[in-house]
Amino acid sequence: MTQRMFIPSFAGGELSPAMYGRVDLSKYAIGLRRCRNFLVHRTGGVSNRAGFRFLGTVADEDVVPTLIPFRFNTSADQVAILEFGNYTMRIWYQGALITDDTDAVLVVTTPYTAAEAAVMGRVQSGDVMYLAHPDHPPQKLSRTAWDEWSFDELDFVPKFELPTTGNTAWRLTKVRQPDGVTGMTPSARGGVITMQTTGSYVVPVAGWETADVGRIVKYMDSGEIFITAVSEDRITATGTVLGILPSTNRAGYEQWSVWAYQVSGSATAWSASLSGSTHSYTETITYKITAISEETGEESLPSDPVSILGPTSDDWPVGTKIKLVGPASGDTVAYYRIYKEQNGMYGYVGLAAEGEFTDDNLTPDISDGPPDARNPFADEGDYPALVTIHQQRLCFAATTNTPNGVWMSRTGFFENFSVATPTKDDDAITFAIGSGEINAVRGLVSVNDLIILTAGSENVCTGGNTGSALTPTSVTVRPQSYWGGGDLPPLVSGNRALFIQGLGSAVRDLGYEYSVDGFKGNDLSVMARHLLDGYSIVSWAYAQVPDSTFWLVRSDGALLSLTYFNEQELQAWALHTTPNGSFERVAVIEGEDRHELYAVVRRTVDGVERRFIERLARRRLDTISDAVFLDSHLTYTGSAISSISGLDHLEGATVGIMADGTVLDDQVVSGGAITLPRGFSQVVVGLRYDTDSVIETLDIDLGAVQGLGSVQGRKKSLTGATIRLEQSREFYAGPDDGHLTLTKAAPSVYDAPPDLFTGDVSLMIPPTWSKTGRIVLKPAGPVPLTVLAIAPDLTIGG
Repeated sequence: MTQRMFIPSFAGGELSPAMYGRVDLSKYAIGLRRCRNFLVHRTGGVSNRAGFRFLGTVADEDVVPTLIPFRFNTSADQVAILEFGNYTMRIWYQGALITDDTDAVLVVTTPYTAAEAAVMGRVQSGDVMYLAHPDHPPQKLSRTAWDEWSFDELDFVPKFELPTTGNTAWRLTKVRQPDGVTGMTPSARGGVITMQTTGSYVVPVAGWETADVGRIVKYMDSGEIFITAVSEDRITATGTVLGILPSTNRAGYEQWSVWAYQVSGSATAWSASLSGSTHSYTETITYKITAISEETGEESLPSDPVSILGPTSDDWPVGTKIKLVGPASGDTVAYYRIYKEQNGMYGYVGLAAEGEFTDDNLTPDISDGPPDARNPFADEGDYPALVTIHQQRLCFAATTNTPNGVWMSRTGFFENFSVATPTKDDDAITFAIGSGEINAVRGLVSVNDLIILTAGSENVCTGGNTGSALTPTSVTVRPQSYWGGGDLPPLVSGNRALFIQGLGSAVRDLGYEYSVDGFKGNDLSVMARHLLDGYSIVSWAYAQVPDSTFWLVRSDGALLSLTYFNEQELQAWALHTTPNGSFERVAVIEGEDRHELYAVVRRTVDGVERRFIERLARRRLDTISDAVFLDSHLTYTGSAISSISGLDHLEGATVGIMADGTVLDDQVVSGGAITLPRGFSQVVVGLRYDTDSVIETLDIDLGAVQGLGSVQGRKKSLTGATIRLEQSREFYAGPDDGHLTLTKAAPSVYDAPPDLFTGDVSLMIPPTWSKTGRIVLKPAGPVPLTVLAIAPDLTIGG
């Protein structure tokens, strides 16, 4: 009995061996046994992937760099790849390295190692990228031009300062209190001394910071030392005693601290005068003034208190006034806000448009107080690991001391974490994820609400209702599931977040679903567990265009692709390898008409291990000459030439060659060059991976066949098939790897390469009896192969 079946797509991707018996699932009919170096399209067809183009070597070939996308916006000329090495950063712009004004490759010094950059939290706003790592104070990376970059530690105070007149006032402010075990012992009571820090049992510990030079140590509440040097191991500091110390005893952590002089505005910037009364008063009336920026609307920190003796509010003579005078508004100040003290608290009493304000017994609004400076990340142990932007707030999370904590800036002012007393709706926000377990925050995702992934759960943070604004007094965190997130940052496709589970490397999604009025997700890897079991994912990235593909680097160096299209319930996996090499890191940025995948690839070339930066080529084909199906390749386009040079990165390697659409014989690169048999104008040279490119169908299932029942386990003979192709060339086909037949999709043309073919190709396959009925397809060289559907002809035996 001969039967024809139809496989309309391959949208199931490669399925796990554990699924080979699940003929009851709809995905079985569109799944594959193998999908290697092929990519599943959103429409269900499969294409062999394009090759990776060689761009250059990494900065230090002994270090695995981290690739980070930089996006000012989604235009191709406003994006770049940042290559983070050990304390260095290089910039890849449109496939080439940015150079400085001497034409040398630009290398920017960073605070991070490559390993730290791999797990560094990051989020971007325009030309500024905010960075978070638990071993470093939060930083911002700023671009002023493609060859001008800077790293700056954030201080989290308002960027707009209160205008001053006269002399600027400086205030001695405590910047650091040692942790609960660090003590300090001075060597003498006066003169130039050394100060050694120790921990429990008087063991030397690194208690100083390099930034302490120029600061002042307060010792035993009555002695001060000016710090002049800090040792390299940060155990000992040198300084000059200001006066005389009370003793040379070891000061416990609560008995010494580090202070610095900081600008606090001018004590004489604002003044107060009394009019309308000749009485002598003993009541002190005190004000504070802030300025509102004309450009941003940000409120400055308040001035030092401005005080005057005057009447009490209950005994204020008629006609008596207190006049406050300060700097004129000028071009930078929109207006001033005036706050008046009452019972130890300051409240708003009015605004001054031109630097003058009159108080005729105004009652302060204590519910509206001035902002107070706050830096929640000032000390070691309080540096956050994660950062994102949500509802116009910069959000940090997961410090060493508070792993379940979340901190949000003031609304609209990312670097301002000030708060007022009492709090206002736009003040900075602080909260912790409360549960029975103290699980560290592992990911922050801003969609309609803020998704907070912890090591044990997935939570949604709202202002009380879905989509409502967060305020210091309206923060609601609701757990949605209890899978737990891993170390890699979550990614977003559409309105759904994808994350890698902390245990087991399962890939899950999470998004709002109306049917449950909450967030719900699925295990996207359950049908392809063999690709993830026993491995971890070390890097991943998302390319929305053209096929909504997630690229995942496995711990063994294999590259996985997940085609994810939630609207069509499409999740299709495939495995990708590369000749003599393995993948180590990936990142994606926008190109001209697609998202471009960059990769760090470790290759063994001529017996030497190398590390390259490579970029996945564009697969869209206008003619066969556009075909690029070789890895670590270089291309030439121009007048006809008979040799290709510049192949030093492939010295000693056997390479494939595609010239003007014709596959030439392989050659070995010698002296960084190869010789062509004649002149060609469009040439691609690189490593061949077509022999490792294959799709293989699952065991054929026809459902319940009349008179036979299920065909599972019955002998079958594949006698032929119709393959529906799109823009394809020659390929191999057969029932297994050992019985493949070359098939030419398009007829040969004399003295010209075969054209690309779209349509049906009928195959005659030598009959071989087996219990599977599978079909294996491979490209016959570095040529394109896109399979849309397969219609196999089968003879069913007993």
